[in-house]
Amino acid sequence: MIEHRTLQTRHLRMHVAEQGAGPLVLLTAFGATEKIESNENVHRGKLGDVSWTAIVGGGSADGLESDAHLAVAVRGPGDAVEAMRFGGTKLVCQGVSVPSTAQDVFATIAGGQATRVVETLK
Repeated sequence: MIEHRTLQTRHLRMHVAEQGAGPLVLLTAFGATEKIESNENVHRGKLGDVSWTAIVGGGSADGLESDAHLAVAVRGPGDAVEAMRFGGTKLVCQGVSVPSTAQDVFATIAGGQATRVVETLK
């Protein structure tokens, strides 16, 4: 069973899904003071050393490719990337295809592979 909760901090809103013993942090980049850059259906932002890319309605940008209604990739320090899609069937991030045909999927990508995949977020 996955337990979902939202944590509000001074500058960040974090959604945490806990599965098993360890937490899985989703979308940690969204904060109130960041500047958002938009070009057609691609939106980007950065807060400190965390940056994110969101694609609305499918397409590709910044190493993220998807046919979903919404796809998001969050990059922090190091090589790990958190990526998710809502709808669609395709999610590719940093050249790594996430192995899932579920309606919704979240993945952590590091070292050229999907190291954690969670399907059908609620």
